[in-house]
Amino acid sequence: MTDLLLGIVQTFTIMKKLTRILMLAYSIMLLSPIAVLAQVDQTFWFVVPETTREHAKTPGVLRITAFQNAANVRISQPANPDFHPIELTVPAGTQQLVEFHDYGQNIKGYNSTGAWVEGRNVEPPRRGDGSLALELMLSAIENGTLDQVRWNNSVVLDHDWPGISGNEPTGVSSLEDMIFNKGLLIESTNGADISVYYEIANPRNPERFNLKGQNALGTEFLIPSQNQFMNYSGMRRSREKVDIVATEDGTVVTINYDRDLHNFVGKPSSGNSFSVTLDRGETFVLRSNTQSREQQLGGIFIESTKDIAVTISDDSIIESTSYIHYDLVGDQLIPTSIAGTRYIAMHPSFGTRHQDVYERSGTGSVSNQVFIWPVGDPTGIRINGVAVKQPGGSETFSRGDHYVTNISGNGILIESDQPVIVYQISSYGYELGGGVLPALECTGSKSVTFARIYDENFFIQILTKKKNILDENGNNNFEVFYQDGTSATNAIFGVTTGTSIGWQPIAGSGSGDEQWYSFVKLASLRTGEPITVKFKDAAKVDLDELFHLSVLDANGASMSYGYFSSYNSISIAGPKAICKEGDKIELRTNGVLVNWFSLTSTTPIALNTDIVVVEEPGEYWVESLNSACESSEHVKIDYKIPRFELGDDGAACPGETIVLGLDEPFDFAAEYIWTINGSVRTDLEGQHQITFTAVENTTYNVQLEVITAVEGLETCNYSQDVTINVGVTPNPDVLLNANEAICAGSELRAGFDPDLSYEWSFGGSIISTDTYIVPDAEGVYTLRVYTEDGCELIQDIDLTINPLPIVVLADQMACPTQNGTFSVSGFPAGSSFRWHNGNTDTWTTRVSGTSSSYTATTPIEEITVEVTDNNECVAKDAASFGWHNEVVFELGDQLICYSNELEVKINSNFENYVWTYKADPSAPGAPVALTSPNQVPLDHVLTIQAESNTDAWSGRYYVTAQDELNGCPVAGHFDLVIAPVPVFDLVFDKTADGRMCSGDTIKISFDDEPYNREFETFQWSYSPTGIDGTYDNIAGATFSWYEATIDGHYRLYGTMDNGCDAAGVTFVETVESPEFELEDGAACPGEDIVLRITDGTYISHHGTETVPERYEWITGTEGEEITGQVDILDTAASYTVDSDNRGAYRLTAYNGFGCFAARWANAVSYADVDFSLDDKTICDNQSYTLELPAGIAASSYTWYQVIPSGDIELLSNLPITISDKEEGIYTYKLVATSTDGCTGEAEMTLTVLPAPKFTLEDGAICPGESISIEAQDSYASYTWTGNGTVGEKANTYEVTTGGDVTLVVLDKNGCSATATANITIGSLPNVTLDDITICPDENPTLSVPYSSVDGYTILWTLPSGRTIRNESEIEVLRGEYSVTVYDAMGCSASASTTVIWKDFPTVYFGPNIVDVCPVSLPVTIAAQGDIVNWVERLWHDGLYTGEVERIASLSDTVNVIRVRNAANCWSTASQSVLLALPTQYESGADTIACEPTDGFPFSVEFDAGQYTIYHDSTEEPQEVPIVNYRWYRGDTGEDLASGQIYTAVNGGEYVVEVFDGCWMHTDTFNVELFPNPVIAAIDTVIYRQVTVLAENGTQPYRYAINNAEPQDDKTFKNLPNGDYTVYVIDQNGCEDSMSFLFDSSYEIEVPNFFTPNNDGFNDRWVITGLEKLPESIIYIYDRYGKLLRKYSSTDPAWDGEYLNRPIAADDYWYVIHLLPIDKYLRGNFTLKR
Repeated sequence: MTDLLLGIVQTFTIMKKLTRILMLAYSIMLLSPIAVLAQVDQTFWFVVPETTREHAKTPGVLRITAFQNAANVRISQPANPDFHPIELTVPAGTQQLVEFHDYGQNIKGYNSTGAWVEGRNVEPPRRGDGSLALELMLSAIENGTLDQVRWNNSVVLDHDWPGISGNEPTGVSSLEDMIFNKGLLIESTNGADISVYYEIANPRNPERFNLKGQNALGTEFLIPSQNQFMNYSGMRRSREKVDIVATEDGTVVTINYDRDLHNFVGKPSSGNSFSVTLDRGETFVLRSNTQSREQQLGGIFIESTKDIAVTISDDSIIESTSYIHYDLVGDQLIPTSIAGTRYIAMHPSFGTRHQDVYERSGTGSVSNQVFIWPVGDPTGIRINGVAVKQPGGSETFSRGDHYVTNISGNGILIESDQPVIVYQISSYGYELGGGVLPALECTGSKSVTFARIYDENFFIQILTKKKNILDENGNNNFEVFYQDGTSATNAIFGVTTGTSIGWQPIAGSGSGDEQWYSFVKLASLRTGEPITVKFKDAAKVDLDELFHLSVLDANGASMSYGYFSSYNSISIAGPKAICKEGDKIELRTNGVLVNWFSLTSTTPIALNTDIVVVEEPGEYWVESLNSACESSEHVKIDYKIPRFELGDDGAACPGETIVLGLDEPFDFAAEYIWTINGSVRTDLEGQHQITFTAVENTTYNVQLEVITAVEGLETCNYSQDVTINVGVTPNPDVLLNANEAICAGSELRAGFDPDLSYEWSFGGSIISTDTYIVPDAEGVYTLRVYTEDGCELIQDIDLTINPLPIVVLADQMACPTQNGTFSVSGFPAGSSFRWHNGNTDTWTTRVSGTSSSYTATTPIEEITVEVTDNNECVAKDAASFGWHNEVVFELGDQLICYSNELEVKINSNFENYVWTYKADPSAPGAPVALTSPNQVPLDHVLTIQAESNTDAWSGRYYVTAQDELNGCPVAGHFDLVIAPVPVFDLVFDKTADGRMCSGDTIKISFDDEPYNREFETFQWSYSPTGIDGTYDNIAGATFSWYEATIDGHYRLYGTMDNGCDAAGVTFVETVESPEFELEDGAACPGEDIVLRITDGTYISHHGTETVPERYEWITGTEGEEITGQVDILDTAASYTVDSDNRGAYRLTAYNGFGCFAARWANAVSYADVDFSLDDKTICDNQSYTLELPAGIAASSYTWYQVIPSGDIELLSNLPITISDKEEGIYTYKLVATSTDGCTGEAEMTLTVLPAPKFTLEDGAICPGESISIEAQDSYASYTWTGNGTVGEKANTYEVTTGGDVTLVVLDKNGCSATATANITIGSLPNVTLDDITICPDENPTLSVPYSSVDGYTILWTLPSGRTIRNESEIEVLRGEYSVTVYDAMGCSASASTTVIWKDFPTVYFGPNIVDVCPVSLPVTIAAQGDIVNWVERLWHDGLYTGEVERIASLSDTVNVIRVRNAANCWSTASQSVLLALPTQYESGADTIACEPTDGFPFSVEFDAGQYTIYHDSTEEPQEVPIVNYRWYRGDTGEDLASGQIYTAVNGGEYVVEVFDGCWMHTDTFNVELFPNPVIAAIDTVIYRQVTVLAENGTQPYRYAINNAEPQDDKTFKNLPNGDYTVYVIDQNGCEDSMSFLFDSSYEIEVPNFFTPNNDGFNDRWVITGLEKLPESIIYIYDRYGKLLRKYSSTDPAWDGEYLNRPIAADDYWYVIHLLPIDKYLRGNFTLKR
């Protein structure tokens, strides 16, 4: 069943028995349309095979090519976190290398100069943190390596095995010991296409492993191998290996093997299979434990539960044991699912000068063999159209069997009825390379990029059909260019156009334009630069036509070989995912027209197209329409939305580590973009997780956006934000250090911060949450200060408590005027003291010592001493010092009024009281005795009587007495004031004149400042009639103030405690409050109401004002008491009330005096036009009427449609009907107006749902079949009418007869629709096939009488399960074939047949004959088999017809025999006879010598050596003994000798000829004699210097003395006396010598005077003996020390001049510096004239 177009339009599906045979299933390869590139993909899995260090292994190189777009490439080891991924960018159209090298001590490899060096020490690379840079190391990627990496005699990177003994892994106790983490994943992370191949790029042991991307992944693999070559025993660790890598976790890999044939490390002790479980990137190795050619790993069958990739390799294999050339072969495998049934194996050097010529010697051998491994059982095989048998006579091969044949001519055609894997081993000389061949079905490329590595011999092979070689004008369809765009077409195809020179047909591979051709070229191309071979863009090559390309790259010592073309020619381009639901994506092939399928459909979803649009995730695939290609490819589309969570917003503490992002990166390539506080952080780009430290008082707004590319569609992206607030670090101000000794009772206190919390702990318990504590015990106290967000600061304080010093002071008393002394003592040294006088609040200066004292001279209420001991602990104590009876009585100054009496009493315990008086205390003179009767003393009591209206007896009164108890005199005094009776002065608080507003209050109080006296009682009274009226006491008015509420007179009366009294009167007057009116207001909802005083109603009652002086508006409830503070809304004359604040409002108006009145008014709204409209839903074929809702008293109304651009008026005062609306949501608005003029409105939505829309298309069914009509299954009900039955589901209807079918559907919304279809019955095609019995070499055909041109679809199914479409006739091989023909109505008929092979001859040869020496020629070969049944025998060259034996053709000409039996069936076999690779010989050398001297004759001995040399794969010479020698003159041919050694006595040319039993070699020795030089003389004139004079010989000369090194200078200096031998050596090395005794000395004679008078005698001051010291310097001075002349001993002697003028006769002084002996001579001489 299928729902086309997501069920929007439903159609019927015919249930037919169509068979879909899906042989090839791959993941999507995202290729550009119309481009099939070489092994192109975006993801490559590979496991690198281990190679032996003995042979050479370094470097391993990944070559990565980008095509149309630059590629961001990531190389990783998913199972090895210590391997840091390699990131690189490969520009578009270029290739880049990633190299891995061997490191360690005592390894082999090439040094920086290109020389091969053994015992190299290459330090392993390390990263900045000191860890090994595994991503640079070959040992880190080779699977199952046996090589350790050692440095400084220690293992820094071990081998992969539990142990190694000799050359084999040991200690393998379980299969897990063979599981490693070496899998490589190479990804293009930006979706660009790349190709990758791996090279072992060592010139001694190279090989290419062409990575096949998704084509390398599968779940079933058959291991191909060979049985013609063995691993060279000299390379003791070389083995055949199978390496496996898993692409997903939990992959179960099962190995099926033949325990009698297959031997490998870790093979279980029983059984023929075992399983291992691998996680993503983990690897497993099958390592052969034998070097035997018979016991190879071929035929092992590997199964897995998930995709794996497999690498095969065979290290250091050889075909010959005589001359050792050995090499590495291998390739990455393809799964059996893409194995083919037709192959062409090309001869890699056919037609070139190297086809049978080994470049270094002129003779040689090339071996090219293919090994055919059946995948299915049983399998028949044909070579070049002729079937082959197993040597035992079986005509078929089973899985695990194989057939080997040689490649004859330019190539051979291999055919089979079941899929096979073909493994080709090709050689150059005896150097080998191997590769898995691509089948002809569904493989090939339109463009291939590769690189030439070596600069010696490079062969390129191309395979394609004839029609693809030239265009319609006869011009070459191919072009070749380098990475920089430079053309290399001529270097491959030559300059000739219009011909197909170099192209050779493959026999039996087709006819006409469909025949396959091969092209082989020994190409001179640049080395190391990517080269592209492709069909020209302008070439009119069919979209499904492709080519294959392989290369053989040789360096003289070794070679590599491999295919570069794609192993699958149909690719699907398009996105790998859909970002979100509802998106549509376009899938397209690489231009090939195909049928498209999905898992949700039993028939194609699209036919004969290269493009399809899908919008549902799922699995899609295509099937080719072309009979030349029968493969299928799957692509899985899924939603790809990179969702994640960063977490909730939060807070962090300063210094806290914040981690944001994903725990693991997405498993698909994605871009990670971080934005922090609005800035994009490019430094964090690509990181899936970030970590940073929170900075104090910072806010982080962090956004992560993840973008992943979906090629061909868009980018999928998702972002998340998070905000993190970082507070401040708590910073408590702790007054103590972390380790502190404190004094008992001291505080630990932190600075208070209201935003912080505090917690003190001691002994594990919290003891306080205050900012301080007073510790009472020693120990560690912990203070934790933390914020609301949990940020904290913790401080530990280790506390020691020192005791306080003990201080005690005692109170003291003395008689008045006496002193008191206080002291403390007994404190430790270093203590300090200070005293405090409480009376003066002063401290004494601190003094140090052990004691201290303080003297008080007057009474002090508190004396304090502070003692600080040597621990800085402080203690205090206080005492008082007083005088006895210092105060006689407590009476202060007294006041009484006139006529009052005062009685004073003092302490009655004294004796001898004496009272005296002084009227003016400041006047001179002593007090006087008291005067009676106004002053009457009686012991301790004194009575004073004041007179009326006078202050007599005011003054100071004194008393003295005796305190017998303490023995101290006492004395005291007080002052007395006698004053008149006071009068009150009353004042008001609000006004000065006592006026107030009616109803208000006014406060009256008295001003007591004039009297400054205290009253004891008060009483207020009131008189309404006047100041002299009657006053009534006011109850309760007994305070010094009173609040009056009415007008009238108020009087205050007060009394004092001394008997004085006072009174005061004042008047209070009231002013009336203003009057006004305030009216209520009303308005429609939404309108404002303005409240104000009604015009003409305001009366002020204050002067002539007409409006209030001040306004105050408030709101509230009229009649309720206002008890609290009320906000004043406004102070304007009016107040506006909006619709939302209707209610009661009060206005308070004030007149000019300040009196006020308040009035209330109500602001109310008219009745609202309030209504609502219900939302409605209808179907798009229904209508709906908009009506005024019931109960609305509207005088008018209008309907509107609401749209974004504005409301559209529809109709007023009438209902309106809505109909014919499309699906959607519509909004309508009703506006209604009331009789008060108020309006109201409401909106509603009208949802219009689609009624079911579908069609039942007319259809046809075939006889005996049924049609199932299916509708979308989301409808609520289905009603079918017709000649059929309802299916298992109500939405399906099964019809078996013709007629009309009607369906009525009702969806869940109640919408319905009806459709009708007419069904007709068709007829079946007539298809028959007959069984065929044929000879295998025949090419019969099967056909049907129908054609796709006439609208028929034809599907052939081959024995292999592959299919061929739309061919009326096909060629067949053997096995069961079936065909199904569909007519235009889909009616089908099928037939099948079996093609049976007649018995055909058995013919075979033994292994190839190798290492044939020229002396062994000719070689006879003989075919084997059921010879008696052969009635005809034909050989490849037309010779030896009818013969079984013959003299073999040599070198690259393969000996092929074809034999026929009596049934006229043919078979074939082949054998190659290969010459031994030549040895190399070089012993001669040119000899140059000097002519004989002193009568000694010349002779030189020539050694021809014992061996010729054979250079093997390592370029380490192999010695071949020489068995015969012949010496002769090269110039005359004269025979000289026959031994290994020959002695020549003359110059000339000598030739030696040697024979090593296989090859003859010659070499030449040349002898040339040169004349000798002669020492003519030796010059010893200069002190300690010798000069050699030579002649003859050949210049230039070199000179030596005694045993010193020769020099170019002929002079030797600074020689001590003694015996010497000097030598002269000429250019040819000839020399002469002379010995002598060297005795060198000097004598210096300085003249005493000279006479420079130009008489020719003694005119110069000549010093004799200086000629032996020519470097000496002479200085001449006058008597004053002036330098007159400085000259060398070789200069002319002094002539007595200075500045070219004669100087006067006088004495002069000299200094002679003797050089080089560094001595000085000083003296003077006389110049005479």
